[in-house]
This record gives sequence, C-alpha cells and structure tokens, in this order.
Amino acid sequence: MQYNSYKDFCIYGDSCQTITMLALKPGFQMLMSLYDPTPPPDYPYLRSISSYSAMVQLYCRAGQLPTASRLLSCNMVLSNTCQLGCDTLEDKCHIFVECPYFSQFQDDALTDIVAYTETKCTKMDTGICDEAIGRLLFAAKSLLTNVSSVWPLHCSTYYLGWIPDIATIVGPFSNIHPPMTIPKYNLCQRRFIHHIASEWHLRAIRLAGRIWGEVQRKMAISSGS
Repeated sequence: MQYNSYKDFCIYGDSCQTITMLALKPGFQMLMSLYDPTPPPDYPYLRSISSYSAMVQLYCRAGQLPTASRLLSCNMVLSNTCQLGCDTLEDKCHIFVECPYFSQFQDDALTDIVAYTETKCTKMDTGICDEAIGRLLFAAKSLLTNVSSVWPLHCSTYYLGWIPDIATIVGPFSNIHPPMTIPKYNLCQRRFIHHIASEWHLRAIRLAGRIWGEVQRKMAISSGS
C-alpha cells in the first residue's frame, strides 16, 4: 500500500490490517512490542518547522524510501548497488547503519548519545547498580550498529525511530512496570528511563534525517552532472 500524504498514512495506519502488515514485513521491524515503549518526544512531530526527520522516518516505516534497491524494484534504476561507491546492496540498513560514507555522521551522533547517557547516569539519583549502568552505556555505544545482544532482531533500526527496550537492558534493579503504589526510587528510575529514551530517539531520527539529506544532495549533484 502506498501513501500520498502523512494524513493518508495516519488514516490507514489506524486499521488493524495495516498495522499488522507493517509489523510483519520487512523482517518484523515494525513489531512495536520488541522495542522501548516510551512515547517519543513531541517536538520533532508536533512543533518542528520542517519535520524533515519525521518525514524520513515515515518513508522508512512505509517501505517507500527511494533507496537503490527500492528503485530497482520499481524499474527506475539499472542497479541496486550503493550510489556512494560501495559495491553492495543499497537498502535502508546499508544507508543508515553500514555505509562507511556516513561514519563521521554516526561518530558525531554517537559521541553526543554516550555523553548524555553518562551524564544522566552520574547525576540522576536512581539507585541503579554499576553493572546495570555498564549495560546501558554499552547499549548507548551500540545504538547505531548491528549488535545482536542489544537489538532484538540483531540489527539496528534506529532510523525507524525504534530504540532497544531500556528497562530490559538495565535489568531488574526494581519493578519497572509497578502496581498502583510507586516507591520513590521506582519513580526516579522511570523518569530516568524516560529521559534516556527520549534523547536516544531524538538523536537517532536526527541522524537519519542528516544522512538521508546528504544522500539526496549527492543524488541531485549526480543527476545534474
């Protein structure tokens, strides 16, 4: 199913049939129960002027991002290899995770992600043990790469707006999903998870937008030459 606008996507996305279709393909990447359930921050979706990162995420989730493999399936190009010089299949995973052309983009984003995570682990009074903090920092450093111990499907899907389930990574330092009575530390820990999840999500989709913007720029230069 193709969508002509974001409004159409929202309308059809409300149907159980469409949600199931997106969840099951490709490769169960849209199965929301595999990832962190924290609601994403409002700004890039409701208050951002351009919403470019949200647009890139929309096309990725709908399977309509015009990568070489997608264009070849529509008979619009002659090859599905990377247009940036790699002798490999150009799909979403390659562009956003594997392509060495964007390694500096990823390094810049990862530096900010890890620094923010370390700061929150140090300054917030959560009662989380050092071992749990170590697991969280490892996950932060693996957010943009295919690390099977961090990502439930063994490959990074940050460009879809997903992040690993932080509560699962940190482990049973307390009951993350508590009953009606919430202990003080539990409330602090849930606030901590919300901060980390929001920052990871925001950094991830901004990186995806930056990468795809560069892809479009290179394609425009190539088509004009």
